[in-house]
Amino acid sequence: MLRTDSEQPNRDSALFGGTARLPTSLGGGSTVLSIEVEVDVRSRSVLAVHVSPDLPGLENLLVSAMVGRAAGDIPGTGILTIKARYFSPFRNAANAALLHAWEAFVQFEKKVPAEIASARPA
Repeated sequence: MLRTDSEQPNRDSALFGGTARLPTSLGGGSTVLSIEVEVDVRSRSVLAVHVSPDLPGLENLLVSAMVGRAAGDIPGTGILTIKARYFSPFRNAANAALLHAWEAFVQFEKKVPAEIASARPA
């Protein structure tokens, strides 16, 4: 369900996305799996996880493993959860997409140290 900006809670967050191609036999050669992780820039905790195309089982699994935990722990929470609990033809693509989202977060961390983000006015 899509929410408008007026329905969104006020929070200082950033989205980190990763993509991976689905197997040709499953995706018709052009379908891409996208995973976005929303992170609170002050606390660095995961606020939400979104998966496209709509794979509710994968999204629910990642939400339960990652939301409320530190974004820096994505390899130990989300990626490990995919490897241990997600058995689907999309497994390798899900692992790669989440790894790419985590790499985007790591690049953000290099550019915006935690001290700067926490010093921003509310």
